[in-house]
Amino acid sequence: MDGLEDLAYEAMMMGKVKGNKDTVKFLETTLYSYGKRAFCDSFERLVNKVGEHPALQGLCNGEGLGHKARALKQVLSTYKVEDFSPVLIFTSRKATASEFETTLASMGGRVKVLTGDASKEERKHIVDEAKRGDVDVIVSTIVGEEGVDIPEAKLLIMTDVPQSPLRFYQRLGRLIRKGEDGEGGIKYLVVTLTPKTPEYDNLDEAMRNLFNEGVDVSYIVEKKGGKGPVARVVDIIEKSDGEVSFLEVTHGKDISLEEYMMRTGDKKTSDKNALFYEFLTSKSKVKEIGEFSDYLDRAIRGGDVLYYYDVEKTGEILSKALLGKYCTLCYGDTCSKVCDPWTQRIGTIKSFSLGKKELMRGLARMVLKGKKDEVIAILSKNAEKEKDEIEKMGKEFSLNVVESFNKTNNALTVTLTFTAHLDDITVYPKVKISYYDVESEDMKKIATVNCRAIGYHAGLLFYRTLETAKGGS
Repeated sequence: MDGLEDLAYEAMMMGKVKGNKDTVKFLETTLYSYGKRAFCDSFERLVNKVGEHPALQGLCNGEGLGHKARALKQVLSTYKVEDFSPVLIFTSRKATASEFETTLASMGGRVKVLTGDASKEERKHIVDEAKRGDVDVIVSTIVGEEGVDIPEAKLLIMTDVPQSPLRFYQRLGRLIRKGEDGEGGIKYLVVTLTPKTPEYDNLDEAMRNLFNEGVDVSYIVEKKGGKGPVARVVDIIEKSDGEVSFLEVTHGKDISLEEYMMRTGDKKTSDKNALFYEFLTSKSKVKEIGEFSDYLDRAIRGGDVLYYYDVEKTGEILSKALLGKYCTLCYGDTCSKVCDPWTQRIGTIKSFSLGKKELMRGLARMVLKGKKDEVIAILSKNAEKEKDEIEKMGKEFSLNVVESFNKTNNALTVTLTFTAHLDDITVYPKVKISYYDVESEDMKKIATVNCRAIGYHAGLLFYRTLETAKGGS
């Protein structure tokens, strides 16, 4: 896809297009499966079900062929029509068939289109023309998948992948039939797929379905390494120099912790500490973020992408757990300044756990595996720096980090045990932080050093908050 097509696809994939989610999903699939004309045709009919987005309007207002038509031209520059006539081309959408007809006519070919609009007699006439050599290319929609027998055809081009094993095999059947003399000769099948989209997954599924139905698919050669939707996730991160926050990708900017908590928390309150309480009790809710989150999971499981939680944001959340526990024991002027009712409620939480995957994702920073060593070094350096700062403040503080791995769901839980002493008061909160889709040692290493950095940052913020309150006494 080109720039405009990419912008429109990524806007839908990442949940940036508002409206009926099923409609947005349909439009997304239409774009990568059938191309620009089919997408714009559907978008025009369904515009009242989706919110306005400049990327969608920009694509449909722009000129030029869609990516499926461009891919078809590229295929036919390699497989010359005159060498393989008659050529069969399949698409599931009439709008795409029309775009193909226009494209091929401009290339000088004798083209006919088979759609459900043609009568049975008209379809038979077109097939007979192809057999006589009067037609070079037949572009067909679903109507031609059954009952159109042209054994003379040498080249079949599928420009989309039907999920039904029957439909896929029926298309193949148009190509692999032998002629009246019993000879089939060498036949060629080309399937055009949209790079870095689920269409590559669709081909996998179609091949599995055919195999499960007992069809020999060993003659179909796939060359698709690194071209599925995971590759698009990698591309998005690469554009940000190999590291980017999840929120920057899905929201267009890296929003503040307070803004994130307001978006996920109780809309009736603007009290920041009330939002912290909701977050620490996992009462905050996250809206679905398109399909990008699913593709990111796959990239993480495959080891192409690693992630860690933003140290400043996550550390600030944990500092509230320390402060809350302090507020259950303290007294005096300093106590009254920092211990509002919501912070005191935080102190009553028996078990702190940051384990809600969709909620924690908003704190995540994604990195390519090639930056692993750099990220670990930076996190380690920051942890040691803030540990030293706490010591220079003369505070008694310790942090213990213990890992626990669940092989069943590949989840790593890191338990941070704090010991923080101030003014004859010592608090010992434990906080569990969960990491999901942990299938590599690299991810485990990053998670462990990430939690150390988060823990020391939380301790430093805790002491700074109390020192500031004392200074104002």
